[in-house]
Amino acid sequence: MHIVYQDEIVRGQPVEDLCAQRGWTAHRLDTMHFSDSIRDIERTLFKSALGTGEPVMCFTAIRLAQQAPNLNIPTIQSGVVASRFKLSWSNYAAQLPNDLLLNPFGILFPWQHLRTDDAVRCLKSFYGDDGVFIRPNSPWKPFAGFPTTWEAYDYNIDSYEKLESIEPGEITVIFPKKTISNIEWRFWVVAGKIATWAPYSWGDMEPSAQRMPAGMTEKVEEVIQNLEYYENNLVIDMVETEDGVKLVELNGLTTAGFYEGMDAAALFDALPTMFGLPSL
Repeated sequence: MHIVYQDEIVRGQPVEDLCAQRGWTAHRLDTMHFSDSIRDIERTLFKSALGTGEPVMCFTAIRLAQQAPNLNIPTIQSGVVASRFKLSWSNYAAQLPNDLLLNPFGILFPWQHLRTDDAVRCLKSFYGDDGVFIRPNSPWKPFAGFPTTWEAYDYNIDSYEKLESIEPGEITVIFPKKTISNIEWRFWVVAGKIATWAPYSWGDMEPSAQRMPAGMTEKVEEVIQNLEYYENNLVIDMVETEDGVKLVELNGLTTAGFYEGMDAAALFDALPTMFGLPSL
């Protein structure tokens, strides 16, 4: 098996050692020399993997998943497990029961419409005076989702337009603004089974807060069951709320960042099952 990886995604996990222990080959994608590096790896894989039928798996940034179809790198592309269609919120949310979703209902607008009077009136009439949370519908995440009050609404839209290259027609999803735990949980799912998990936070985590909330694994299993005929290889992010454990979002198995606390060895042991092979 061949593993293509980027440091920004594996975040210090010992990919080279994990591959060597299993008799696999690791290929590091150099982000600073992306184009040359990706073509060098493609040439190597074409010679060593394509002829022998050895599977390829990528743990790489969204940039590769987004650009691979246009780069003529079929061997690497075969290892990209991240479908723009399946990972778009509007598509996967339709596959799941409302009570599993942190936000079961959202309003979709093109970015350029967010500041129109009609859009603001519509959002206020549905979501009230507390504000909203705005995120891209696309899993390629052209901007990071953000909460905003109505007082800061125009300022935040202006700021994102200056900081990010957001296309006017980029579809956004707007939810009501909610206060949730600052600790979320990431589950790596391979061939429909949980391989490993880890907590993550945008702030500091006390050790006591890193215990998985009761019932979370069962909720993840419920998500997996509902997605059985939709996608079996993916990453599921969950959070505990006052209303129970909820799904935050789905991410690609290729493009989701690793976190401290995950069992990377267990993830690697599960990878062969994606290709109909026994786990290690």
